[in-house]
Parts: sequence; structure tokens; C-alpha cells
Amino acid sequence: MTEYLRFIQNNKIQSLLFVLLVFLLPTQLGKHFWPNFAFINGLRIDYLSPTLYITDIVAILFIVSATKKFFTSPTFVFFLLLLSLGIYLSVQPLSGWYSLLKLIEYVLLWNALLNFLKGKDFLRLLAFPLSFGIIFESILAIWQYIIQGSVGGFFYFFGERTFSASTPGIANASLYGQLILRPYGTFPHPNVLAAFLLFGCTLLFYKIFKEKNIFYKLFFIISFLLGSTALFFSLSRITIILWIFTILYLLIINLKIKKNIRILIAGIITLVFTIGFFLISSHSFIRLENISLSDESVTQRIFLISRAWEMFKNSPLFGVGFANFLINLSQTPSSSHVFLLQPVHNIFFLSLTETGVCCFFLSLLFFYKTIKRLVVLIKKSTKKEYFLLGFLFLSQFFILGQLDHYFLTLQQGQLLTVIIFAFCWSL
Repeated sequence: MTEYLRFIQNNKIQSLLFVLLVFLLPTQLGKHFWPNFAFINGLRIDYLSPTLYITDIVAILFIVSATKKFFTSPTFVFFLLLLSLGIYLSVQPLSGWYSLLKLIEYVLLWNALLNFLKGKDFLRLLAFPLSFGIIFESILAIWQYIIQGSVGGFFYFFGERTFSASTPGIANASLYGQLILRPYGTFPHPNVLAAFLLFGCTLLFYKIFKEKNIFYKLFFIISFLLGSTALFFSLSRITIILWIFTILYLLIINLKIKKNIRILIAGIITLVFTIGFFLISSHSFIRLENISLSDESVTQRIFLISRAWEMFKNSPLFGVGFANFLINLSQTPSSSHVFLLQPVHNIFFLSLTETGVCCFFLSLLFFYKTIKRLVVLIKKSTKKEYFLLGFLFLSQFFILGQLDHYFLTLQQGQLLTVIIFAFCWSL
């Protein structure tokens, strides 16, 4: 911890902005704008609304303060040119140009993070602000679950929406024939909350074994337990399953590398707590037990994938245009209902549909190079656990990205994506 404080003192502005960015990542505090392209059939669509979030301001300040050398790549320039051509040919170019600016912001943020983190311990820098964020979100989410609605008060200023179990379009789970509100925290959807807690608790699980100071270790344990509890209450099925397998994976990796009996004992206690709490929490158990292909969440995903495939077949080369999926979807008669106006719940299908074959191939190439880099480092390095953790993050990202879209469409998910790939490239 002394080294951490010394680093903060020597890099005051950059460190403060980094801490703020990580802590504020879950929030939705921002100013929405409503130009004509943000409306479909007279209805406001949040996904299309240009928004200036407080995290955008912090990110831009961080980019300016931490960037020593701007990211330049002929491949990325070519990628932008292809995207621009697709946007120009799209139904609603203005939506695409705004999203292109956001993409450039995130690439610059990724580059600034690499400059800032070069030669530094990313885990040490992330752990403390992330822990405070997890504690804040977990307390709020558990509170929302208990009262079955939003808490209100000062939480509103962090981005908590006003809602109850009867709010139209709210995420409920059907349990015992009764609708149970799934908590949101300050996120736009419980699944995004669950993803944040999954990545955060994964990092903390690893950090707990690394921390030597007993007081800080206790702080991380409290954050970890609260985060795990809130994750179960989110009732996000795939994320809960991923979390249980993640704990098993981390336990095996730590034992294989360190062969320490204390890790075995601590890991068994953690695993018993996690599975035990899961079994005791009947809501979580019933939620998983009732998975069916006839579920609304499943049928909607299948419907959106079929629409995405039809769009791709009509515009395979350049796609329907960046950030134009919803606009094209609204022109499908069966998609006129407001609750079906959602991005396809698969980041790969969404990318392929909106940007076409060429841009999609370049995106996959970057993903492949990230994996290849980690595999090479795992083989060469003596500290394999860092790179294995990066590989785990990518695996979680890939699995969750198969079933949802928030990594590409929502501010918090987009920032999570930047941080995950910055972690993998800064090792």
C-alpha cells in the first residue's frame, strides 16, 4: 500500500483521473440529447441518444494528461475509412458519425491507458477504486432487491433510474408464478450490473491472495463477498454460472502455480460459501432451473438474430451502417413494438450486421492478436498468473458477448471493454 500511495503522489493528475474513471464507471450521470435520429416512430430510443457522461469528461481529461504518443496504425485508419463508407451509405448517417466519434474516444482511451500503465502493476492500481465501486453498487443493488424498487435520494445523482417491479419494460424474473424485480444498481440493466460484478470480483479474488497487508486483505474480502452476493441477486443466469466456474478456475490455477495449502483452504471456503449461498438463495436456483427455449429472453434473442442475418444478407460488404441496426430493425413490421427495438444480443452478429465483412474481419483480427499475445506471454513468462487472468477476462468477455450487446452499445459496457483490452495489452 505504501508503494501505491507513493505512486499516486508522483502521478497526481493522471492517477486521480484513473481512480475517478474506474470508480465512476458504473454510473449513468450524464446529459442526453434528443436529435431527430434518436427517435423511432415518435419514441425516444436511449441507444440512439447522443449523451455526454461524466465518465466521458474524465476519460477525455485522462487522454490529454496520459497520452505521450498517439495511437497510429494504417490498419486502424483503413478500418475507419471502411466504417465511414458504411455510414455514408446508411439510412441514418448522423447516428453513425456520432458513434464513430465515440469509437475514436475509446481507442484513444485504450492508448492512454497503455501509456499510463506501462511498467506498472495494473492489478494494484485497479483494486482499490474498483473495490469502492463494487461496495457501492452491491449495497444499492441488494437494497433495490429487498424493497423491489429504486432507492432514490442521492443515488439518483449517480444514475439510478426511478422504477418499480410494475414499471413497463423493467427487467423482472418470473419465480413461483410471481414477478420479482431484478436489481439495476446504477446500471441500465441487471445484466450489465452482473457483468461489472463478475469482472470486479474476478480481479478481487486474485488480489486477495496477493495482498500481504491484513487490513487491506480484509477490505478486499468484504468487497468480494458483497459483490458476489449482489451478483446472485441480479438473477443473471449466464453470469452466475460463469462466476462459479471462474472461482473453480482461479482456485486450480493458483494451486497449480503456488502449491500453497493456505490457498487450498481459502479457496475451498470461498467455493463452499459461493455454492452454498447459491443453493440457499432459492430465487437464484429456481431462476436457473427454469431455463427454457420458450422463455421470452430466448425467443427475443432468436428473433433479433434472424433479423440481423437478413440485414447482413442485404448489405454484406459494408453492413447497414455503424449504429444503424435499430433504425433498420424498426422498418421490419414485426419489430414495431417498442420492447423489441433492441440491438441483437450478440456483439459479433451486431458488429457483422452494422459494419460488414471487411470491418468485422479486422475486429476479429484484433481479438485474435490479443489472445495470441497472451498465449505467447503465458509460455514465456515465469509469472503466468497475470497472463492467465487476462485470458480469463477475454473468455468471460467472449461468452457474455455471445448472449448480450452491452459491450458495444452502452457506456458502462464500452468502458469495461476498453479496460479489459487495456489490461491484456499492458501486461
